[in-house]
Amino acid sequence: MNIFGSPIMSFMKGKMLKHTPGMLTCLEFEQYIDKYITGKLDKSESRLFDRHVKVCRDCRNYINTYERTITQGKAVFEEKNLDEAVPDAVPSGLVDAVNAVKERNAQL
Repeated sequence: MNIFGSPIMSFMKGKMLKHTPGMLTCLEFEQYIDKYITGKLDKSESRLFDRHVKVCRDCRNYINTYERTITQGKAVFEEKNLDEAVPDAVPSGLVDAVNAVKERNAQL
């Protein structure tokens, strides 16, 4: 399933963007998301990425949702006394895995 709408519309938009100088296609945009989120786009890539986001509503909505998801996920792990709120029915292996992720993220 294509995350950017119907396959026909994505195909047509992709063809149009592919032949527009200095423009990323939606597929190329997807390949830059990780570098964008981590701040690792170089100047040229950033310019291409920003230009695409300005003209493509689907990708703009996607990146906004992606960023909100990351923010909300981080907020969950930053809550104080999270361990105290864990019910006894939750497997200890799951609690250990969550705590390991918290520790790893704290080191970043």
